[in-house]
Amino acid sequence: MFFGKGGGKALSAEESIELLREYCDSAEKTISVTKKLHLVTDKLVAINLDRSLSVVTRILQVRILGVALMLTEALSDKERLIVRQQWERVSFRIFGLFRNDARAKVGDYIKLAAWIIREGSEVNFKEIMAKLRILGSEHNVEEGVKDLLKKPAYENFEEECRYILWRYEEYLADQEGAKVNQELREKIWAARSTSETIEHIFPQNPVPGGPWKGKLNSHARIEKHVDRIGNLLLLPPGLNSKAGNKGFKEKKEIYEKAEGLRIVKEVLKKRDWNQAAIDQREKKIGVFLIDSFVDIPVERGRAKSTS
Repeated sequence: MFFGKGGGKALSAEESIELLREYCDSAEKTISVTKKLHLVTDKLVAINLDRSLSVVTRILQVRILGVALMLTEALSDKERLIVRQQWERVSFRIFGLFRNDARAKVGDYIKLAAWIIREGSEVNFKEIMAKLRILGSEHNVEEGVKDLLKKPAYENFEEECRYILWRYEEYLADQEGAKVNQELREKIWAARSTSETIEHIFPQNPVPGGPWKGKLNSHARIEKHVDRIGNLLLLPPGLNSKAGNKGFKEKKEIYEKAEGLRIVKEVLKKRDWNQAAIDQREKKIGVFLIDSFVDIPVERGRAKSTS
């Protein structure tokens, strides 16, 4: 970002080292480079420490742009928070909802990061927001959500599911003007395996003829519905394995131990869990996704409290 031509790709480690060696031909330049490297490292550490962002920050170009947005002095604290939210929304649409791999949008991200650093105080909030909207313009959130809700979401999409469910938890808290339970947040994101924290309400392997018999439409195939986002619940580690393939009434008794999660309270209100319950909840999550990952209008940009 600070050195090089600001082209459409990140330099390799070897190329970066060689570039810095050529540049650092005096003590003053060496000190300047060292300070800049410290700044970048500090911001990268902050990004990597937030595991709830890992579903997007695992992509190199997303991290590079994120660091540039954190480093620019052209933004107020409030503007930086709004810009950060737009960066997250766009990046999740591209690499989450639309499931692009790390080859997508490399040049666009790198060039935007280089422009932000190169222009310094000459850039402004509206310009950055406009460029972020252009970055995600090919990835319409409504189309992405529609595609997500058409098919099972869990398999090979586990980290994205945890991210969606946690952001849904934050969304429910925001609707109440409240904050999320930080203790449960830490437990959920400390778990390395998503299987420790994502519960299938209608179990993946129900007992034949057991309490789940007849809960799905007679023509429905179990595997087509159990992995839908509407059937997934976020739980702190330990509770998922206890719930297993028990009946819904028994599962609710286990879920009550995680009442600090609004996403759990929502399920506890249900008298039964069946096809209609899955469909209804999935529609509600779809509304949340569209509301939460559409572009933020600059003229009405509002920085929500992050949890």
